[in-house]
Amino acid sequence: MEEKLNLSLIAQESVKREKERIEARRLTPELNESRERACGIFYVTPSYPGNSWKISVFTEKDYGPVSHMEVWARYLSVEVFNEWKSHAKVSEKVFKEQIKDCPYAFPRGRVELVPEGPRRGYKILHGRNLWDDAGNSLAPFNVRLTSVQRLFGLENSVDSAGNVVAVSKLLYDDHERCDRSDALIACKLLGIEQDWEAARISSFSTRL
Repeated sequence: MEEKLNLSLIAQESVKREKERIEARRLTPELNESRERACGIFYVTPSYPGNSWKISVFTEKDYGPVSHMEVWARYLSVEVFNEWKSHAKVSEKVFKEQIKDCPYAFPRGRVELVPEGPRRGYKILHGRNLWDDAGNSLAPFNVRLTSVQRLFGLENSVDSAGNVVAVSKLLYDDHERCDRSDALIACKLLGIEQDWEAARISSFSTRL
């Protein structure tokens, strides 16, 4: 009985360490080590008190084929709630319930692989909230495209002639655009300024 208990504790500790490892990789945008190329999704969310932003990456290798809706409900809405709950402008109960229903509030995107054909290669799909079509960072986030590329192992390479070879292609996808109503609700809950594009556009993005 004691041996079974010890084995159970060891197994639990192993699972805990693995979760911590995954979380550390997910929330570290400036990793120096080379990473395997991967597909998955990402979000950019505010850190308290709202003057900085962090990238959260969920690769298929670590999390399986997850969706933005699932990731927001299961991980990030809880994370945002825990970080901001003592500073929110509403009760914790209202905050927790409402923030969970805002999966389109903050910038997000996904990385896909087209394995063959004329369009083969890795695609970084975005909603023009983080970058323009040329990959230039947009305020207030100022998230470098290279940070996301690095987290997915998609840094540009150099061929034998010294030419830079792009590993991924940046593409606009309206599905990844912030939604005005979600953004306004999140701004109100967190008490931060409505200073990104989603909160200024006059029409709502289409939810698919």
